[in-house]
Amino acid sequence: MAVLTSINIQSRARMRRANNTRNYIKSLTKKEEKELEEKKEKEKQERILEYNRLADAGNPNSSKEKLIELDNLEDYKITSKILNNPSCPREIIEKYANTTIFDFKVKIAKHNNTPSEIKEAFSRDANYKIRKAVAGSEILPKEMIDRLAKDENSHVRAEIATRNDISMDMINAFINDKDEGVVYSAALNDKYPIEAAINLAKTNSYIEGYFDSVARDDKSDPELLGKLTGLGYFVLRALIENRNTPVTALGKLLNTNSLDLRSKAKERLIHIARYKTLTPEVARDLSKINNRQVLIALSKNNTCPPEILEELSKNPSLTMFSKSLRKFKKSDRKTTIIEKVDEPSKEEEPTIENDLNDGPKL
Repeated sequence: MAVLTSINIQSRARMRRANNTRNYIKSLTKKEEKELEEKKEKEKQERILEYNRLADAGNPNSSKEKLIELDNLEDYKITSKILNNPSCPREIIEKYANTTIFDFKVKIAKHNNTPSEIKEAFSRDANYKIRKAVAGSEILPKEMIDRLAKDENSHVRAEIATRNDISMDMINAFINDKDEGVVYSAALNDKYPIEAAINLAKTNSYIEGYFDSVARDDKSDPELLGKLTGLGYFVLRALIENRNTPVTALGKLLNTNSLDLRSKAKERLIHIARYKTLTPEVARDLSKINNRQVLIALSKNNTCPPEILEELSKNPSLTMFSKSLRKFKKSDRKTTIIEKVDEPSKEEEPTIENDLNDGPKL
């Protein structure tokens, strides 16, 4: 007897339901079938209508009259969409100013069309999430920013710390905040120097976590990646694996205390040195790295520029282990000898042209 698994049981249950549905449809009269089709069509039209209403409610190009008309339907989903619409009329915002619905209050607190007196009231709300929503609003008076910057809740202060319209003095005050989340938000503010934020990452796990995600992102700016070589193990490991990390940064990791990271950085550099599409700029950076295995791999690359090979061939410790450099050195010596043989003597025989030029002038 076959063992019934949970999958078999579910499959049989679906088959029974399908059979029941087919049997039910077969048992209907023509009139009942027609009524069922009409009901399905009506439900379909209602879903299409609801979809169109929600689309109009969230459309910034919808007219003021249209949005007010939709709001009068007193549908929660539609009203929520309208309050989230950048074109939401002031009349609708004022209508829900005293609402107890949390979702509506958050959207009103953030909205740019919300009157200042309503934002003022919301900025003193007992619920910190409402105050945080006000702190995240694009348009906010300076007095309100200063007051929320001293809010007792760290989430509200952190939201203020992310704003681009606050002063450097306020950002520096947030950097010295007792809460790590507030320090994190201030350190990642566009006004705060990136070098100082990287330095803070050495003692703040939140900020280090952010730079760890930056180091893992293949779209990160190579210049920024090159500045992260002084951070912790996981950031450095992510740098080694990131294809955008500059060669100069990888070269610095050859001097790190971790044997594992040194080994991985060396493997990565050797892999880059073997690229068939090696650019002269990258080859130049690789030639400055003080690692014999990397330099030997570079010398064996057929796309390595001759001038770099010439520099490498002057190093006896490299030519000893690199057949490519020995061949280059021999070919370079032969070329020099041939150039000297073919070089014309200083005392050239006078040509006809010279004879004519040297003749007496009439």
